[in-house]
Amino acid sequence: MWTSFGMVLGVLLRQSAMAIGAGLVYSIAIEGLIFALLGRVSFMATVEKAFPGANAGALIEAFGSRLATRPVQPLVGALQAVLVLAAYAVAFVAIAGAIARGRDVTN
Repeated sequence: MWTSFGMVLGVLLRQSAMAIGAGLVYSIAIEGLIFALLGRVSFMATVEKAFPGANAGALIEAFGSRLATRPVQPLVGALQAVLVLAAYAVAFVAIAGAIARGRDVTN
């Protein structure tokens, strides 16, 4: 999923450095800050279940690996994590394909 996200950013931004930077900023800063600051709002727990970071973390924990030193209960189950991450991957590949096809100048 993160690879296809990087592919969309690379196709959209047309330069690897900007795509890498934007991907890192999103995955580390934006998603983390949103849920750290607004995590106590009641509906944010439901919204967080649809974001890739929470689902990736839940999938990692389903394989028995711990992300933190203290045990944390994952927000979603392994099946939901796989389905959400697969949906993101398919959507990102489709978006990148549509952008690349739209920019193709061969006739």
